[in-house]
Amino acid sequence: MPVFSQTPITVDGTLLDGLAWGVETKTKAMPGSLAADIPIAGVDGVAASLNDDYEGSLLTLGMWLRGTDQNGIVPGNTNAIAQCRRNLDDLLFLFSKKHAFMDVREDIGDGTVRQAWCKVATDPVVPSIIAGGAARFTVLLTIPDAFWQDVATNDWSQGSLVSGNTYTVDPLTGGNAPVADGILLLNGPANNPVITDATTSAYVKLNRTLAAGDTWRVNAGTWATQFGVGLSLGSADAAGSSGDPYTESGGGNARFLRMVPSYVGGARTVRLSVSGAGFSSATSLAVRARRKYLQ
Repeated sequence: MPVFSQTPITVDGTLLDGLAWGVETKTKAMPGSLAADIPIAGVDGVAASLNDDYEGSLLTLGMWLRGTDQNGIVPGNTNAIAQCRRNLDDLLFLFSKKHAFMDVREDIGDGTVRQAWCKVATDPVVPSIIAGGAARFTVLLTIPDAFWQDVATNDWSQGSLVSGNTYTVDPLTGGNAPVADGILLLNGPANNPVITDATTSAYVKLNRTLAAGDTWRVNAGTWATQFGVGLSLGSADAAGSSGDPYTESGGGNARFLRMVPSYVGGARTVRLSVSGAGFSSATSLAVRARRKYLQ
């Protein structure tokens, strides 16, 4: 199948490229901020929030198509005008999905692919049929979760933790948006361990002792906190014993821990520290997450 775009896009696995359908224009909007500043009566200005969340973002695609198949050939059993209408039917069907999010992926040209879970905005899709077997329309997609992301998660681990030391979560290097759905796994021994994001000082803490062989698992995306023996990054959120009575968090965001990149040595990196008492060479931290992107 021909690929003409420098950064091809697929929707639910269908490539929007080639002579039959393709992306003529593409606009990726950076998500805006949900301002949380608070006005106070009798005080000038506002009480500023320094940890605003993001609005959902937008993706606008200007689509075009011609009366050919994906290889640029008019099928022998039809004509260009009829084939154009068939292609248009396929595209309208693709963008009429209501029962689930659309899996939109973009090859950004450096060997990596970014993914966004999208839905069609409320604006109508109005195709323009052009004489000679061609058509064009624009579709506006919303990204409710605000960010693009890597297609797959990556795992990272750091052994022999030293209390208070800061460690770079290497697989998240290069992202430029907060990671709010990561899974963290701390292996004991550790007394009252605190995992802290170095950029914002946001933290999640377990107010109990992890013995050697015990593990504390936090799923920031689902608000699950568990502890016990044999837990892993891939364990179910309900595995082990509930850590709810022992877990506290802080940092101004409605997650157990949001990992936020910052510039360090010219690279956008996520850095974490673990503090507490009773650490040994067996004390380790693991993370499963994917990079997030503003566009």
